[in-house]
Amino acid sequence: MKENTSMEAFLDDYGKIVVYLSQRFYNGKSDRFYLERTQGEVTACQIRELESHESYTRYTLTGPADIRMGEAVEIVEEHGHRAVLQFRRIVQTSRFDEDFAYTGELGAFCEETQTRFVLWAPTANEVQLDLRLGEKQVLLAMTRGDKGVWRTEAAGDWDGGTYLYQVKVNGEIHCSPDPYALSSTANGRRSGLVNWKRMTEMPQSALPPFARYTDAVIYEVSVRDFTHQKECGTTTHSQYRSLCETGTALAGKPTGLDYLTSLGVTHVQLLPVADFATVDEEHPELFYNWGYDPLQYGCPEGSYTSDPNDPRCRVRELKQLIATLHAHGLRVNLDVVFNHHYDIQFSAFDQCVPHYYFRTTPSGFLSNGSFCGNDTDSIKRMVRKYIVDIVCRWIEVYDVDGFRFDLMGVHDVDTMNCVVKEGRRLKPELMVYGEGWDLPTALNDDLKACQRNNAKMPEVAHFNDYFRDVVKGKTSEFDVQAKGYATGNLYQAHDMMSALCANTLNKEMYKIYQQPTQSINYIECHDNATGWDKMKDCCKDEVRELRVKRQKLMIAVTLVAQGVPFLQSGQEFCRTKYGHHNTYNAPDNINQIDWERKNRHEEVVEFTRDCVRLRRLIRAFRFASAAEIEEHVHFEVTEGQMLLYQLNDVQAYGGYQTIKVFFNPSNAVQYVELEEDYQLIFNEAGLLTTPVMVRNLAVNPITMVVLVK
Repeated sequence: MKENTSMEAFLDDYGKIVVYLSQRFYNGKSDRFYLERTQGEVTACQIRELESHESYTRYTLTGPADIRMGEAVEIVEEHGHRAVLQFRRIVQTSRFDEDFAYTGELGAFCEETQTRFVLWAPTANEVQLDLRLGEKQVLLAMTRGDKGVWRTEAAGDWDGGTYLYQVKVNGEIHCSPDPYALSSTANGRRSGLVNWKRMTEMPQSALPPFARYTDAVIYEVSVRDFTHQKECGTTTHSQYRSLCETGTALAGKPTGLDYLTSLGVTHVQLLPVADFATVDEEHPELFYNWGYDPLQYGCPEGSYTSDPNDPRCRVRELKQLIATLHAHGLRVNLDVVFNHHYDIQFSAFDQCVPHYYFRTTPSGFLSNGSFCGNDTDSIKRMVRKYIVDIVCRWIEVYDVDGFRFDLMGVHDVDTMNCVVKEGRRLKPELMVYGEGWDLPTALNDDLKACQRNNAKMPEVAHFNDYFRDVVKGKTSEFDVQAKGYATGNLYQAHDMMSALCANTLNKEMYKIYQQPTQSINYIECHDNATGWDKMKDCCKDEVRELRVKRQKLMIAVTLVAQGVPFLQSGQEFCRTKYGHHNTYNAPDNINQIDWERKNRHEEVVEFTRDCVRLRRLIRAFRFASAAEIEEHVHFEVTEGQMLLYQLNDVQAYGGYQTIKVFFNPSNAVQYVELEEDYQLIFNEAGLLTTPVMVRNLAVNPITMVVLVK
């Protein structure tokens, strides 16, 4: 109960009213309660239960069953005190979800001669549209229709205009942006109107064929970080347009977009570009944030645009960035954060339909599986519809190629399957993957979109933390000393077998996934310390040159393993964040890409390019099924815990019958006598321009060697 409030009343179910009466008011005692409608009709309510607390008494009443959603009614008690009846936990009921599930269009639809506005707000009893463009301003009453959907139309051309909804609900007027807004003014003050079909058509490019997840090499990029450093040489910095600039270099070596396209990766995964809360879009230099603090889910972030107060600008410039990446042969995946809102108080969800969009525990408290104070409730029909609608709009408006779902385990299985199904109607090759952690959200474990339920989501991939921990060592700041196989724990050679098979086989291995297309193999991402920084702890007794070799080995393992390889930007030049584990709001000098460092580690960069070329050359590293892995992949642990990863009878996958990959993470040379001659095509120097025939092989310390026949 709110402080300094004598009485509050809530509709918590059909026919169930809960009243809180302050102990300051007649000691919290009342024997009679009535429901009074605006037209004067009064109905007695029956007291079903009461509970006395230190500061209030809680009454549970049976009220009339014919209260209409959005109807303005009051509860009056015997002493004449009254309170607006607020629609609260009733919106959490399955009946409400069924009664008000709406399948049509929502949002603002801006055309040359008119703009249509459609808002779902079933508990509101009045909605008005505040619409502005330049000096022109109108206030339009919206009309309620079926399923609690409010509509109005504004004649004329409102492209570039702004609007808010004035939603009267639970006795208060909320000035709310549109949950479905395509754009906005700076810092989400007002929703923005954009006739996106009027924008200049972006050039179409013939992207290389993409049929299966295992053909992807994903490279994670922050729009802000990638071009922030002045040494990048771009004319602008940390903006969508900065990442579109070509011809930039440092000491004759490419930077920015030219560097990105030189790596050979197939997919760029952008850290969140949907509107986030804690960076001032008009003064982005004041604060830093990765963007996992969502404010508006369908609107591009304004701090990355050249004019955050022009609604059309942020849409146009993000479209241009994605089109530019496409023109350079790169697909674009977006990192999306639907699992929570930065602050419910500022959420358009709670302004328009209070208490509906966020998951609660059985006792009525907000669920907090995201550890951000709230969880969106994807199992609700209009929340699921919202997520699917916004995903489809990112595809339709921006031509996005895939989505990485932050804290995907907060969502439910059916929602993720719907994302795949509906998204692929628009883009058949769409990638969908995410963090399938088993999070403590208030949802039945069997329904969570987490790794252990991966069999229920066959087209959804998961970040493979087993792979990360076995190859590199556990990644949290409490496990800095823990080594993985590539960082020197030789006893994990057998665990590496499971990792290299994308955890898809049972036979003497640890199985997690059904198919290799479900395993996103990574060593590092934006979260936690970089691999290089971790080695400063777990390999602190080794000289720098050895740690560089281990960095190369970790990259090589990632790119020859079965599954889907993922690289963090800068991993290929030993990126450091100076030991910081969580840099989500650290300054730019910690998060930015260091182009001078890139030039210093050009050897590792070129080695990474060669690893990507090797993966493309040998299709047997990219099996799409567990059956192929089981048939063709074999292992042997040799002297000194060196691991042989062998692919047999793979001539149908690219010209070689047998492929032998040796991993030697030890500090000693390991010698191998082969049964016949093989071609040596890859070693610590990368791809060999002229293969060497060998039968007796010396595998140098901390290296990967690839032989073919």
